Amino acid sequence: MEIISDKCIKKFLETAPLYSWNEFKKPNINRSSLWIEEIDSFCQTCNQVRPFQDMRSRGGLIGTELKALSTGTSYFQFSCASCRGNQHEYLVEQIVTDETIKIQKYGERPRKKLERDPFLQDFFDNDSECYEKAVVCISNGYGIAAFAYMRRIIVSVTKSTSIFFASNA
Repeated sequence: MEIISDKCIKKFLETAPLYSWNEFKKPNINRSSLWIEEIDSFCQTCNQVRPFQDMRSRGGLIGTELKALSTGTSYFQFSCASCRGNQHEYLVEQIVTDETIKIQKYGERPRKKLERDPFLQDFFDNDSECYEKAVVCISNGYGIAAFAYMRRIIVSVTKSTSIFFASNA
């Protein structure tokens, strides 16, 4: 098991799917938060991968006692370092024990772009909302939920096909 570090948190925020847990060893030094300065992500304004930085003020720490990281939630907000116009936000839950820190990303804005098959998008044009929900479920590891949305599409296509054949009979 890896010791939690800024590098680990950065990788976690950039790549972990929603609702997945990662567990790390607690560091030997007192870590008061999961805060990190920067991530790399796609900027929709710049139309390329850019560094995103936390621009929020952290205040002075001189003469204040650092509290140890505790179980709860953390909020991250990063702005594109180039254009400052695009923002990414993350919500993370942390469970802290004597030896480990377990973290889960449960919110991410904007949503990650998901790969879609262009042929299927055209084919499911009338059922695009259900197809979109199915793709989101699959990308987050909820296959059984995706199955429910795909079943709705099949029922819809079956109904429209049977109406077509009934009217042409």
